[in-house]
Amino acid sequence: MSNIFPTYLRSSNTGDIGVNLVSKVVNDDMKFIFKRNNGEYDFGIDAYIEIVTENGSVTGQVIAAQIKCGESFFKTKTKTGFTFYGENKHLNYYCNAPFPVIIIICDPESRECYWDQFLIEKTEKTDKNWKINIPRRNKFSSHSKDALLELVGDPVDFLGKASEHWEMIKALKVADYVHYSVSRKDIESLNVKPLAEFIKRILSNDELSIRLQGKIVVSVEGYFFDKRELWEIREVRRWAKKAEPKIKYWFFFCANPENNTTLTWLLTCLTNVISVEVDKTNKNKLKIEYETKPLAEIIMLNFLHLNELTEKYDLPIEENQRISNDSVLALGFSLEDAAQPA
Repeated sequence: MSNIFPTYLRSSNTGDIGVNLVSKVVNDDMKFIFKRNNGEYDFGIDAYIEIVTENGSVTGQVIAAQIKCGESFFKTKTKTGFTFYGENKHLNYYCNAPFPVIIIICDPESRECYWDQFLIEKTEKTDKNWKINIPRRNKFSSHSKDALLELVGDPVDFLGKASEHWEMIKALKVADYVHYSVSRKDIESLNVKPLAEFIKRILSNDELSIRLQGKIVVSVEGYFFDKRELWEIREVRRWAKKAEPKIKYWFFFCANPENNTTLTWLLTCLTNVISVEVDKTNKNKLKIEYETKPLAEIIMLNFLHLNELTEKYDLPIEENQRISNDSVLALGFSLEDAAQPA
C-alpha cells in the first residue's frame, strides 16, 4: 500500500532535523530571523540568518549557513573537533559570496550543533576536494550570538550620509556652474582619484548628470604666481595625461563656449601648442594653434566618449550635435573647422 503514496525519505527527515534545530536557536534564542533556502536554489547554502538588533531593527546584514545533519558528519574526529568535507564547487561559491558563510553540523541523536565560519585559510586540500575543522568548542547556541555579530560588524546608520548626499545633489542641481579645483598637491602626486570620484558620484544620478551638462569647470590651483602657462608646467601636463582617460566625459560636462577654460588648459596640456595670441574680438580669450595630429586624435577620442554618454541617456541626436559644436567652439574652432579634426 505504501507504494501508492509519496515517500518521505529518511535522509529528508534527517536534514529537516538539522534545519529545525538551527532555526530554533536562531529564531527563539538569538531573536534573529531564520530564512530557509528553497531547495531548488540550494547551491551549498541552506539558509540565511538576518541580523536583528535588541530593539527589533532589521539591519540588512546577512549570514549564510550550510547545515548538515547526520552521524556521518561526526565520524572523522580531530583533536579539537570534527572534520567536515566540502566540494570544490561550493568553495568557489563561498569565497565569492558577499556575506559571511558558516558551516553547521548537527547530531540527530544528541541534538547538539557545532559551527565555524568558512574561510579559505581554514581549509585543507583532500584528494579531490577540501576539508575544514569544526571545533567542538563552537556549539551553536544562544552563546554564539556575539560571535555571529562579530562576523558582520556594527550596522551603519546611512541616513546621515544620505542626508549629506541629498543636500549636495540639491545644491548641484540649481548651480549655474560647478567649480572643481584640483590642488597643487594632487597635481604633483599625480592624484586623479578625487576628481574621478566626484564625477563618478554625478554619473550615478542620470538626472543630475544631464542637468550638469556643460556646467562643470575644472581648474588648477597653486600656480597663480607661476609665470608659465599651465601647458608649460611639466607636472600639470603629466597630471592631465593621466586624468583625461579616467574622467573620459570632458566634452559632455565641460563644453561651454561661454566658459572654455577647462577644455583649453586640458587640451593644451595633452597636445603641443604651436602659437598663442589674444583674440582681438574678445580680450579675455586666447587664440591657440595646436599641433594638428595629436589634437585630432584627442578630439576624436572625446567625441567617442561623448557618444557613449548621450547614448546611455538616450539623448536625441540634435543634443549630441549641440554638445559637439559647443566642444569645438570652446576650443576656439569655428563650426566649419569642427568637421576637420573629427
